[in-house]
Amino acid sequence: MAGRSPIQLEVPNRPPTFDIGALDELVQNHGVPFMHWRALRCPAGLDAADDTRRPHEHPDGTRCQKGYIYVFAGKISATFLSSGVNHRQDEAGYLSDSTALVTFERFYSQDSQRCGGCVGPARIAPRDRLYLDSDQVTVDAQDMFDASPTGVDRLSYPVVEVLDLYDSQLRCYRQNEHFRVDEHGRIAWVVRPPVPTDGRLVCSARYTYRPYWYVERLHHESRVCQAEVRRVTETGVSVGRQAVRLNIHASIVREYEFEGATAPAQRGVGAGPPEAQPQFGPR
Repeated sequence: MAGRSPIQLEVPNRPPTFDIGALDELVQNHGVPFMHWRALRCPAGLDAADDTRRPHEHPDGTRCQKGYIYVFAGKISATFLSSGVNHRQDEAGYLSDSTALVTFERFYSQDSQRCGGCVGPARIAPRDRLYLDSDQVTVDAQDMFDASPTGVDRLSYPVVEVLDLYDSQLRCYRQNEHFRVDEHGRIAWVVRPPVPTDGRLVCSARYTYRPYWYVERLHHESRVCQAEVRRVTETGVSVGRQAVRLNIHASIVREYEFEGATAPAQRGVGAGPPEAQPQFGPR
């Protein structure tokens, strides 16, 4: 219009830059802290690389679970972007419920070394395990099992606390009075209950355990972008552009031990005789 001066737009003479720091801050401020455990195929007891897994013992105290050795990697935060429901059978067990998409931090937290982990770049891969960084978050489960003659019973998950325990004679047992929970989450009997003449004592337990997730799939494993990076040199601080790896984006899913066709919430209820159910090695 007449009498008005044109608006002057100043166009920056440098290319736009992705703000990696803002994404890191988002994950750190709104993410959930996890304890990350790396998964590694267990070679113990194998005669060849393509041999099938077989029952074995670890003389050095290392425990493998469902054919995998888990090594603590470090503490890391991840933001939950979405969740859904999915049911399918997998080599690692019955994968179901609480499927979620998460974005991880690019680096392990600074206090990972205090827990025996590392502080370098995050290394996430399928079948890795993620535990919540809190002993206070537990979920309930129930199992039906035959009392072991060894006096130690292993349930489907490492036990945190036993809420109720009854045997087939409807005798009630209490934690820290009749049994205790050992460091591996197993029921260790202080005084073994009387066993019937047939040699089998069936018990039913309601207990709590720490939930965990499996890394199911990596959606963005090697995302790379050009970003400005500050470098400290002998002459001062310089700013330059270089390729930087972005955060890993993955699907994680809760794991439930697969037993026949029985749903996880109904484990031990109408599941059929033990000999009809698949047997797995130590968790």
